[in-house]
Amino acid sequence: MSGRWYRLRRWIDASDLRDSLHYSWLILSVPMLAAVLLPLAAPVGWIQAMAPHCVWKALLGHECPGCGLTTGFLQIAHGQWRAAEGSNAAAIPLYAAFAGNSLWWLRSVARSIGLIRFQQEGGVL
Repeated sequence: MSGRWYRLRRWIDASDLRDSLHYSWLILSVPMLAAVLLPLAAPVGWIQAMAPHCVWKALLGHECPGCGLTTGFLQIAHGQWRAAEGSNAAAIPLYAAFAGNSLWWLRSVARSIGLIRFQQEGGVL
């Protein structure tokens, strides 16, 4: 092992690194969970009023890659898949990624507080 990498590895404690990654995941996962759950629970008008207006579109006159995602997420929550794809082609894959991350994060939290136990043979992962 190279001397530089060995010194770096000795300097960083593995548990501190793991904790830092968990906190980073928490910071990213909470807004993703909100993006998945809010379209299902909150009124459409409230969400549209809270959504930010696109600065890119205001300054440059054309849509940014994120334009239409809020509308797309709202349409996915109401089962309007084709309309969501028309709002922004990335809406469906992003919603799926956000939902998958949210489920994985909630599973991780449940495991860490002891609601789910890991068993070696045929148990719950």
